[in-house]
Amino acid sequence: MLRDGELEEHANGKLRIAKSIPVLTGKVFAHAEGYGFFIPDDKTLTNGEDLYLPYREMRHVMHGDMIEARMLKNSRKGKREGKFVRVIEHANKKIIGRLVDDYGIKVVKAENRRIHHKILATNLAEVEVENNHIVEVTISAYPKNEQPILGEITRVLGDKVDIGMEVDIAIVNYNLPHEWPQDVIKQTVAIPDTLLETDYEGRVDLRQLPLVTIDGITARDFDDAVFAQKTPTGYKLYVAIADVAHYVRKDSPLDKEAVNRATSVYFPNRVIPMLPEKLSNGLCSLNPKVDRLCLVCEMLIDFNGEIKRSRFYDAVMYSHARLTYETVEDVLFKQTAELPDEHADLLTPLQHLKALYDILRRQRNARGAIDFRTVEPEIEYDAEGKIARIIARKNLQSHQLIEEFMVRANMCAAKFLLKQQGKNRPIALFRNHQGPSEDKLDNLIAALAQEGIKIAKTETITPKQLAEIVEKIKDHDNFEAIQMLILRSMYQAVYQPDNQGHFGLALEHYAHFTSPIRRYPDLLVHRAIKHAVKYKKELYVYSPEQMQQLGEHCSMAERRADEAVYDVIDHLKCEYMQ
Repeated sequence: MLRDGELEEHANGKLRIAKSIPVLTGKVFAHAEGYGFFIPDDKTLTNGEDLYLPYREMRHVMHGDMIEARMLKNSRKGKREGKFVRVIEHANKKIIGRLVDDYGIKVVKAENRRIHHKILATNLAEVEVENNHIVEVTISAYPKNEQPILGEITRVLGDKVDIGMEVDIAIVNYNLPHEWPQDVIKQTVAIPDTLLETDYEGRVDLRQLPLVTIDGITARDFDDAVFAQKTPTGYKLYVAIADVAHYVRKDSPLDKEAVNRATSVYFPNRVIPMLPEKLSNGLCSLNPKVDRLCLVCEMLIDFNGEIKRSRFYDAVMYSHARLTYETVEDVLFKQTAELPDEHADLLTPLQHLKALYDILRRQRNARGAIDFRTVEPEIEYDAEGKIARIIARKNLQSHQLIEEFMVRANMCAAKFLLKQQGKNRPIALFRNHQGPSEDKLDNLIAALAQEGIKIAKTETITPKQLAEIVEKIKDHDNFEAIQMLILRSMYQAVYQPDNQGHFGLALEHYAHFTSPIRRYPDLLVHRAIKHAVKYKKELYVYSPEQMQQLGEHCSMAERRADEAVYDVIDHLKCEYMQ
């Protein structure tokens, strides 16, 4: 009863009935090892923290459920625990899993590692299905009072997954929104296919500026375009970002579905976009040789890489070329190729981009940003849609060139928002990343010591210290494992309305501004910037409480998308090895 908060201990050691504990509402986030966390909608009573849910509480709930819970008085390893009260809304209506024999009883074991419960199929006698077959189950009874989950097998997928079906399974397992509601389709159809004359009003005309996009070969949604010109004291950098906020207005059907999705999900051979293709690949995308609306971050950067001044404004642009990373790598870095004749006039601006990149990269290293060397798989398919080969994706300098420019624009966006004052100050989401906690730092120091790497014991550790370690161990036999230890010692980056800085990038302030076609937090940042530039005398349309909830939702959606993609990639790797 003490553990559950029903009794509390007085200072004299006597027990008494505990004071009434308020009931909180929020979502369940399950861990693959059986425990989970309760993420309250209102964190004021939990001091901004999530509540730990041990296995005994997780028996009543499933990943993603909206529930009521109480915060217990005790804590576990510094984490407050939550006690389940009731389920408000079940998140999982259907589950994909395998039919297995569990001590003589046939049950369905979910493919989603965050679903720990086994499901009893009530219609086994009516379905032709064998052990180890993959099935889809529609849940009819959820966990309650130690009772198992019940469900009906509604689809038998067989013992092997057909081409493309791994994505369909991930969509069900992770509850990924993937179908457009009718009101979204209706609104999208009504949007003109080209710019209207009124769209140009009040915008800076940058159509003569040789802005270019630099993206992957298969990319179809172009968020950003760049241009740099040399000045007597350094460079002027233009980062033009698709003006999604012009088309996706707050609380419209498009906006509500964009919130629901929160991010585009990029599987190896399929994309679930945040916005309909008419916008994501069409009217919002900075396609070549057409006029497009954009929000521009213009920066004056000196020869030391310091941003001396920046400003934001609405503009209309005309992309002069759609370049690929490979082309830019060959032209600027390897110098093994030349630009096509039609783009010959872009060579000087591209050389300015490279010169500026060299400056910014040196500054990045000097401030101590951590340069993790992760290897991403690239899956190539044959004409029949089968995997032809899996190779390591090349980490090109042209990738880093665009990354450095985007980081600078994101820094400016965060700084601009922090400067806003007054009752009408717009709020948005910052991209926060915290370094290792004290416990994780102790564990990291001990683990590195076993690898012969010594770190002096201090209360805190700086990004530069970890960056130096990563650089030092790049030729170590256990480099991948050590790098993973360092990665896991840090918190996941999250979206929050209060700025806390970005540890990995060694920055005091950071926000996501450069990808509003595929990330909802970027769209929120655009709206806040536009309000500050144009409508600062008007009351802002979001409250701090709304922004807090949006931050938590977007952070969850990002993790959900990452896990779904990793699951599909793992499945494809296994399939290829067979």
